[in-house]
Amino acid sequence: MPLAGHAKTVDQRSAGNLQATRSLPCTALKDVTANDSPADLMAAIPSCIQAGRNTDGADLFSIAGVFAHFDTQRVADRTAHGAYGALKMNLVASFESAGDGPMAAFSAALQDRMAHADAYQKSLCLLAERLGPPRYAPTYMLSHGMSAFTGKDTGLVPGFDAAAAWKITQQEYLKCDEVAAG
Repeated sequence: MPLAGHAKTVDQRSAGNLQATRSLPCTALKDVTANDSPADLMAAIPSCIQAGRNTDGADLFSIAGVFAHFDTQRVADRTAHGAYGALKMNLVASFESAGDGPMAAFSAALQDRMAHADAYQKSLCLLAERLGPPRYAPTYMLSHGMSAFTGKDTGLVPGFDAAAAWKITQQEYLKCDEVAAG
């Protein structure tokens, strides 16, 4: 008999929530395209770690964060903006199910990248400049928020300016102006 006043919890998931739309192999940073969504990139990280390409896995994680920052500017539903955080939690969960080795290797690769933060930041800024704004539909994020269930406030921000938002991502998230000035 359930306790009085306790509601039953139901886990609802919408189609496309956090889902990769393309199956990517472990990809080097130089081969990432503006068509690769954060969900696509994050899904490729475990294959990088399994192949011993830990730095490539760390790079995919980093550029996924850049793209997710851009997506939070173009997705109207603010409750959907937690999609990248959920992707990170799913990645950690996949590592935990594989034992300590994969997570340790991934963490070490991220730490190594941060040990050379200035050069790494510059390489990410150069890549962002070369790629331009992401061109994929942010389905992974659109399907994550409450709008996916309510049908209200769905889609992208009206009149969204991709070029301006990409500049904001480069300035605020990557701090590319600081790299150029240094």
